[in-house]
Amino acid sequence: MSRRSSAQGRKTLQLCRQVQEGLELALAGASNPDLQSFYILAVEPAPDASHLRVVVSGGAPSSLEAAKPWLRDEAAAAISRKRAPFLDWVIL
Repeated sequence: MSRRSSAQGRKTLQLCRQVQEGLELALAGASNPDLQSFYILAVEPAPDASHLRVVVSGGAPSSLEAAKPWLRDEAAAAISRKRAPFLDWVIL
């Protein structure tokens, strides 16, 4: 693995960690109890840093569906990038 691809991999993992932390804070502080009941299991690149797969458990899927735009805004606020990644949600 080249030094450049190693740095890109590290940056992608750092981005995933930042998005996960931002989403966890947003869900914990949500006024909707259904959103508070979600637990984020993982955030991973899908297939790269422009799209992230967010794996969650718990809660009502309909409440998550309604909150997706707000959660993407919260994820964008948690990172220092020009463009916020698209979030693909997987509910277990």
